[in-house]
Parts: sequence; structure tokens; C-alpha cells
Amino acid sequence: LFRSNPTSRQHDCSGGSGGRPIGATVRHRTVVSDLWINDPGGDGGHFTGYVKDGNVPNGVGWLRYPNGDTFYGTFSNGAMKRGAVYDWVSNEVKSSMENGEWNDWISIVTVGWVERLRQDRGW
Repeated sequence: LFRSNPTSRQHDCSGGSGGRPIGATVRHRTVVSDLWINDPGGDGGHFTGYVKDGNVPNGVGWLRYPNGDTFYGTFSNGAMKRGAVYDWVSNEVKSSMENGEWNDWISIVTVGWVERLRQDRGW
């Protein structure tokens, strides 16, 4: 399911350097790019985003399919959970996902959430 040698880097997710209580643990999250994973339908692509336990997608990220279409959303324990797929040419939403399952419709609530996520993160 996962390719073994993605590119990774550490991020300090402690919320900044000031105001941290003495002895507080600083959490680091790893961001990878170019990690091959499969979606629930078995279609694979290159994942970029947060991982845990080495190379398990967990948190926000995106999955770029070989045809250029891209899923933006959240991942949990290696599985896609919520987000939307955008067409690589038109940048229009092609499908949406909630609770790890593809919707039969495009959820405007989910797409609105993804649009804010993309804007906040500069995607």
C-alpha cells in the first residue's frame, strides 16, 4: 500500500515558541511528499501531507492521481476520510468524500470546507 522512500520533513506543531509551560512536550509532525497510496476504490496516486508512525497518512494532505486530478482533504490511519477531487484542467470539483466513502453527489458543505483548507494552506 505505501512506498518506502518518500521525501519527509519535520514541523513544530506546538503553536509557537512563546507561552509554552515549563516541561511541555513539543510535538513534531512529519510531512511527506511522493508517498504512493491507494484510495478506497483502489486507484493509486502520490500523497503529500502529514503522516504518523513512519509513512501512514494522518491529518491533512492531498493525493495526486496519475491523470493529474487531485484529492484534497483529511486522512486517518492511512485512509482518506473527508475531501474533494478536483479536475486537473478545469479545477472543478469532480467528486466528494465524507466518512471515508465517496458521495453519490457533490457535497457543498465538504467542498466549502476543502476550499477554506486549500486557501489557508496555499494549495
